[in-house]
Amino acid sequence: VCSSDLIAAEIARTDPGVVHLQMAPWLRVALACRRLGAPLVTTLHGVPEGLHWRSRLSMRFASHLTAATVLVAEDLSSLVTRIGVPPGRVETIVNGVDTKVFRSRDRNSRFREDLGVSPEVPLLGCVARLAFVKNHELQIRALAEPALGDVHLALVGEGPSESTLRRLTTDLGLAGRVHFLGARTDAHLLYGEFDAFVLSSIAEGTPMCLLEAMASEVPIVATAVGGIPALLQAEIGRAHV
Repeated sequence: VCSSDLIAAEIARTDPGVVHLQMAPWLRVALACRRLGAPLVTTLHGVPEGLHWRSRLSMRFASHLTAATVLVAEDLSSLVTRIGVPPGRVETIVNGVDTKVFRSRDRNSRFREDLGVSPEVPLLGCVARLAFVKNHELQIRALAEPALGDVHLALVGEGPSESTLRRLTTDLGLAGRVHFLGARTDAHLLYGEFDAFVLSSIAEGTPMCLLEAMASEVPIVATAVGGIPALLQAEIGRAHV
């Protein structure tokens, strides 16, 4: 992780009018921007419910050095208020997707053939980085339940949890039913191949993958965290929390 000095040096080199921060050490960037007089805008995609007090204090301090904090879900506003982010500097800009790209499509039989999954076998899918917060472990362990029968799971994405998830899959004897597809540039073509889209995150804002699945008209099963419940309220009947 870069120090505040290194971050300040890079900001000074590029001399931006505004610094926009996403998924990076907020306080370090805020201190660097304050030192250089560069306005900082940060976007929060999610805030874990059980955030450690040190992290909460760091976020509170950083937010007071930030010109604007952008939230991607209305449900995050109460969380950041409790942390101490100044309400007057908070804006909500809900995520959206291009519905010309993400839309209902006819299935491509070649996709299942490549995976070795028969057309009549249920195939669940998840498009998300393989990271602890996405909780793919829950999906894999659920697949081991005898009640589910011969259900397959396709995981699209890569990340730091991949080796751990692969070991778990092997340990549970699910190597033939959990398919790691890696990072894909054609994810918009894959949603329609799933019988249902699953997301088991422990923290979220407004997940882009759920918007993409909804636009692709795929049934959804997701954990009720962050902005997910509000997002799926309009989809009752084919999307359940």
